[in-house]
Amino acid sequence: MNIFHLAHARDEESPRSVMMRTAYANGFGSVSAIARAFGAKESRQPLAWQMQQSKLVGQLASHEHLNGKQFLASFYKQLGRTSESPVEVMGLAVPAANIRTDAYSFCPDCIRADNHPSILDLNWLRSCPYHTCKLESACPACSREIRWTQLSGPYCQCGFDLRNTPRTFMRADSSHRILRIFRRQDQPALDRFIFALKALRYAPAREQAQSIVENAARVADCDEEVFKELLEASMLLHPCLPTKPLLAPWIASEDSWIKSQVHHLLNSKTDIADASGTCNCSELQLYQDEMVYALKISPTKLRSFLTRDLVQRVKGKEARWKYSAKKLCMLLEQSTTPSTAVMQAPALSPSNQGCSTYLSIDEAAVRLGVYPDAVRSAYSQGFISAFARKDAHGRRLLLAAAVEHFSATFAFVGQLATELNLPRTTLSAKLLHLGITPVSRHGFDEGLIPIYRRDDVTGEVRSALHNLAHYKSNAGRKPAGCSSRSGEAATSSTDTARALGVGVHDLKHLERNGYLVRSKNLKKGRYFTNSSVTNAQALLKTMISLKCFSAQLGMSSQTFSRRYIQSDYLKYIRIGSKTLVPVEQLHRIQEHRELFVSLCEADEILGAPIGHTANLIRMKKLTPLHSNEAGYISTVCLVRRNDINEIK
Repeated sequence: MNIFHLAHARDEESPRSVMMRTAYANGFGSVSAIARAFGAKESRQPLAWQMQQSKLVGQLASHEHLNGKQFLASFYKQLGRTSESPVEVMGLAVPAANIRTDAYSFCPDCIRADNHPSILDLNWLRSCPYHTCKLESACPACSREIRWTQLSGPYCQCGFDLRNTPRTFMRADSSHRILRIFRRQDQPALDRFIFALKALRYAPAREQAQSIVENAARVADCDEEVFKELLEASMLLHPCLPTKPLLAPWIASEDSWIKSQVHHLLNSKTDIADASGTCNCSELQLYQDEMVYALKISPTKLRSFLTRDLVQRVKGKEARWKYSAKKLCMLLEQSTTPSTAVMQAPALSPSNQGCSTYLSIDEAAVRLGVYPDAVRSAYSQGFISAFARKDAHGRRLLLAAAVEHFSATFAFVGQLATELNLPRTTLSAKLLHLGITPVSRHGFDEGLIPIYRRDDVTGEVRSALHNLAHYKSNAGRKPAGCSSRSGEAATSSTDTARALGVGVHDLKHLERNGYLVRSKNLKKGRYFTNSSVTNAQALLKTMISLKCFSAQLGMSSQTFSRRYIQSDYLKYIRIGSKTLVPVEQLHRIQEHRELFVSLCEADEILGAPIGHTANLIRMKKLTPLHSNEAGYISTVCLVRRNDINEIK
């Protein structure tokens, strides 16, 4: 289709404005009309019509006599292969989700100048930074929302001239700040702005959306006062929380300026909540990475808190999980170093009971940094049973002072391992080797949570634990290179698999075929005699995989397997799904291939279509190998190569 005019973008003009002026100048009623004329499909979200790679834009730009190259340069460029990739707007990368698709927010002064700036396409703005007036999105006459693809120049579908729209004064500093960011091509500032919107939980439909955009724009301009204001406002909302969880949404930032501000606030503010009152921790909702930063734990530990119902999560509208905790202030205490200066009284009197608070089993577990089952076991052993009681629902409540006294006097093995930075699985055996025994009873020691007295683990014991290399233990896997459990020369399954270069689960195949012999004197575990391990190792060194063997012959592994493995022509070993063939058989197979060929190979040698050799056999002009002849294979019909060469 021929057109007579292609509009070219003015300074900072939007691609949709260019498309609207092009359609209006060529006599089309709207952008949708010109799209239908060129065969483009109607779309409710025509973001693609504003991109350079759009089929519609490419067809219009093909009119070189109308300076189509300049017309093409007026449109946005997608910085990726998918529709979700960032879009280059005025030289900066902008997320595609932040560009208005079909909605049209216009400035009355801009539309009088027959222009629509690109900055107005972004859904962050509520006012025009050029004329300081409110952006309108509905027609004053018909009150319908305006779709830019249905406009006929400056006229609405109802016929109203949008240039006559009343102007409403509105000034927003964020609009001017965003425009300055684009004009100075400051991509780091725009990235700070976008990250701040995420940290402030921006949503276009929220009532505080405009104030959030204002604060995010101040963050983008490196306004140092905005962080202090945001932190003070958060402290008023959550007086029970320290500074760290309030700044958690900002800690994950990679921007150097935001990092410096967060670091300064964490150092200048005491990270302990000094306000008392109603606990409203659950109102603070954090994303997974933010909750991990707030609690200083791993994602695995966070999942553990979820299973114990210490942390809750809900799916947000943006399809991301939001985490919260009813007692987040108490969860934060377990990540700090245990203080030995609290409640060090050797005995608790009933006078302390009246002024002390009570904790549930789960809350006590959070304070001690262990699982609730460990606290229940410690209570049943009598370590923290002083003045315990039950609430109205029958739940066991422990005196907080008793829990703190227990934490200062005793420690679970897991707590000691964390404090000493040692493995939990071997710490009990090491302590027992040094003469340190747990204070809990025998029945409790059979579990994985023995209790030790802190005074028993002195400084000398701590240093000895770090330097201890050899110790007595009947639990866990034996160290590498240790002797077998009996006097017989045998090798464990782990060492055998390592020596043979196979997986532990593959040893059963070698044992089933008689290549490995299990030691008879050992009752526990799988141990193989050293002689059988040596023989199996020597055998496997002389064999290669079927894939490598067939590659040396120039055959596919499937063809080789069908011809020589499935017919039992070769000796082989199967280890699970892997087939091993002796290397010494390579010369034998090469001779066999020089003497005999299959029917398909014969067709290739003769240059004939598939089935030609089979017809020659049927006409008795060619004789195949029979079962009583040397070189016969049961799975493939073979003929002599010399016979094929004579026919050729």
